[in-house]
Amino acid sequence: MRRWCVSRSLPSMSYKKESLSDVRLHSAARQGNVMDLRHLLESGKVHTDSRDKEGTTPLMMASAGGHLECCRELIKQGADPTLRRKQTGAGSLFLAAQGGFRDIVNLLIRAGAPVNARCKDGGTALMVAAQQGYAEICLELINSGANIHYQMKDGATCLFLAAQNGHAKVVSLILAIADSAKDSSALLAEEMINIRRLDGATPLYMSAQMGFDYVVRLLLSAGANPNIVRNDGVSPLLKACQKGHVDTVRELLQSNPSLGLSQVCLLYLERQEFSNE
Repeated sequence: MRRWCVSRSLPSMSYKKESLSDVRLHSAARQGNVMDLRHLLESGKVHTDSRDKEGTTPLMMASAGGHLECCRELIKQGADPTLRRKQTGAGSLFLAAQGGFRDIVNLLIRAGAPVNARCKDGGTALMVAAQQGYAEICLELINSGANIHYQMKDGATCLFLAAQNGHAKVVSLILAIADSAKDSSALLAEEMINIRRLDGATPLYMSAQMGFDYVVRLLLSAGANPNIVRNDGVSPLLKACQKGHVDTVRELLQSNPSLGLSQVCLLYLERQEFSNE
């Protein structure tokens, strides 16, 4: 499964025409050296938003590395939190959310970073925080206006990403937010729970495939449809059986799936229990 945002590595520095001072500024931001960074900014020899050929700025470097004081200094000196990298479209807020740096996320939001800015593949700061399991950052972003319904180009949402990675706390948070909006958008909330990626997989399907039985339980309780199959015809129940996730199979069977596979899966469970005796 392709995911765009699992790496914790910092953006690479790639220079072509930048001055030595610009290179030093990027290095200071990357390393979290606030003294050198402040000295360079006050020298008048560098631009606060100097960019390498990939479009990376010092603020992006500091945000990705979790260097709060460097971020504060750069913003104080006028760094633009709305800029994004050329190749991926990731900005400072996305990089801070990816790394789990809540204080930097809050700082960037206050400085005007757009919470719904999208990467080239449609990813947002909320999506990457959900994928990584950072519930508090997800809540901060949602409270600041992040849209829980946005989809990547492949159809994945923040709920989908949290479910496929087994982040029950984030799944619970997003479901609660969706439930609180039911008075004005009940259909939208139901569609979000059963949203399908381009290959037909749903959040329930992905959590069943991975054996995250508690997430499966949360999704079913919120109204997830266990009968939605992937484009190849495989259901969450069948996939859980194939993967040998006994507890997940039990959770799914309690939802009374209507695909004619219950007896097959019950037989599978009996064999599993027999083999474990």
